[in-house]
Amino acid sequence: MLASVFLILLACSIAAGTAKAAEDARALYAQALEAHWKWDLNEAIRLYGRVLTLDPNHSGAYFNRGVAYRSLGDDEKAVADFGRAISKDPGMADAFLARGLIYLKQGQYRKAVDDMSRVLKSHPNNSQALRAAAIAALAVGQPRDALDHLNRELEASPSDSEALFLRAQAYEALNDRQKALEDLDATLKANPKNSAALLRRGNIQLRQGNAAKAVEDYDKAIDIEPKSAELFNNRGWARFVLGDADRAVTDFSRAIQLDPKLVRGYANRAQAYRKLSRNEAALEDYSRLIALQDPDATARIARGMTLLDMGKPDEAVKDFSEALQVRPGDASILALRGKAQVLAGKHQSALNDLNAVLSAEPDNRQALIDRGLAYEGLKSYTDAIRDYSGAVYADPATATADMYHNLGKAYLLNGEFDKAISAFSQAIGVDPSHGLSYANRGVAYSEKAELPQAAQDFRKALKLLTKPSRIETVKRLLAETESTIRATSEGAAVHGPGGASRADDPSGVPADDHRW
Repeated sequence: MLASVFLILLACSIAAGTAKAAEDARALYAQALEAHWKWDLNEAIRLYGRVLTLDPNHSGAYFNRGVAYRSLGDDEKAVADFGRAISKDPGMADAFLARGLIYLKQGQYRKAVDDMSRVLKSHPNNSQALRAAAIAALAVGQPRDALDHLNRELEASPSDSEALFLRAQAYEALNDRQKALEDLDATLKANPKNSAALLRRGNIQLRQGNAAKAVEDYDKAIDIEPKSAELFNNRGWARFVLGDADRAVTDFSRAIQLDPKLVRGYANRAQAYRKLSRNEAALEDYSRLIALQDPDATARIARGMTLLDMGKPDEAVKDFSEALQVRPGDASILALRGKAQVLAGKHQSALNDLNAVLSAEPDNRQALIDRGLAYEGLKSYTDAIRDYSGAVYADPATATADMYHNLGKAYLLNGEFDKAISAFSQAIGVDPSHGLSYANRGVAYSEKAELPQAAQDFRKALKLLTKPSRIETVKRLLAETESTIRATSEGAAVHGPGGASRADDPSGVPADDHRW
């Protein structure tokens, strides 16, 4: 039977010496044990040392001295003595157990796994070893082993809430969330104040899409632990998922207040700020993230994307460039920088980035669209048509109205009016409220002198467009078209709006973020 505090070994093995020395060693060992029982630990350590001077192979003296050192908080000396005890008696399960528990406390989980396996080989049902082995196995990513240990422990104690909680973690690591929830339910039935179990159950609920139930668990846990940054952060994310960005910001702010270095708190609050269109506040949080994690690419990417949303592509380019210093050649970052450079009017630089992206990912639709925009900015309309067509016809069933509109615009700028009309019509088919496609199809019709159709499209566009400058331009085009139609009906020569209405003319339909 394993000893719970220290091992009493009265049988000493004296490798050499006289019978008197052996008798002295036994007497000293008895005195050491007595001092140990009386909790006179320093005296016990001294006496165990004298025993070992007389008998260097006395495994019990090494073990019990290790126990005394452990009681005094000197884990380093304790581990050393447990190791010496094992070297003298390789079958001493108590020494493996004691050393393994210290390894577990120190976070040396693989060493703990090894020591507990030695204990369980000779004592397969030792509950302390099973528990420690399970914790260590979870820590080193061996949930299946942890589950085996915990099942054996729970056979003897089916209602042990701590074992149930640990088994829930093993099930979760094995992606068996339903069994994890069952164990967490049982844990909380036994101990409703287990905030860690409430947190874990809330996390699983959130991952399963039950954000409302997750909030309920986080609420209960926060009542128990009102100063847990993790709980406030996780509840904030659940509220964000539920669409309550305002309350999410409140929770993230509280989490950050409790832990000013909580990286996830800043990242999550920045997302909530962006959802609320509070981009300046989001920028501040991303800047704090960068200060906390430098060098880090993720926060720079997020800040760059926020700058794009704010219409600051030049600043975004700087962030994406810095991110590339951390992750050189990353295609996703190159794609973002290429897009930012298109929006900043740096079309040739954009082409360099987007060519690199498409060399690695030839079917990247967004990169094709952005490169098309870069070619368009360089007035290489044939190249733009090629890229826009690639984006559209990679999967016509999922092509968006904007994709067809981009293609139609490139045809229009290249003077291919019939193809432009066809592409704009397809855009309208995908999205009948796409006002720009009506406006530019009207321009294409006017270029072909098909003025009634042009006028009809301009009128429809006026009902759908919202940007004042575009509305004014289309009003002018409609007035010119109607004037020409009237003049024609009165027998005058036909002089339609012609080149002045083409989409590439500054007086035509203006660009918005480099999109017509």
